[in-house]
Amino acid sequence: ELSTARNILLAVGVLTIILNVAFLSQVEEQVDTEIQNMRMRGDIADNTDPAKVQEFRDQVVKISKLINGGAAALGAVFVILGLAVRSFPLPATILGLVLYIGSIAIFGVLNPATLIKGIIFKIIVVVCLFKSVQSAVAHQKQQRESDSGPVAMDTALSQ
Repeated sequence: ELSTARNILLAVGVLTIILNVAFLSQVEEQVDTEIQNMRMRGDIADNTDPAKVQEFRDQVVKISKLINGGAAALGAVFVILGLAVRSFPLPATILGLVLYIGSIAIFGVLNPATLIKGIIFKIIVVVCLFKSVQSAVAHQKQQRESDSGPVAMDTALSQ
């Protein structure tokens, strides 16, 4: 039961790290492309001071790197939770689920379009993480029963 929860958390973590490191490597190119698109649409006038455009570009690159770097760090947290699930099954799985849903909400506030992007994948991950919490609950219940079984029997026999 716990191996499934462990594998889910590890998979979410590794995928999150890989995707966000890939996004990090493309940030400057994407920002430059968007600035060109803004110029073609007329959002940036031809006579705009190049220093102002460069300042804008640098700020957007910095913010984008911060966001993607933070998301990659979140992936590392999922990996750590996956490794900790055997020692702390319920806290690790619940925290994984809460962090995943929380990250969806935060990215949704930053850019509402991200709520719809990959919605099927997000639903699948949430269901898998919820199942991992259920597995942890079942494991903990089974562990309690096995831990209290002999003690309860010894107590009943001594009376």
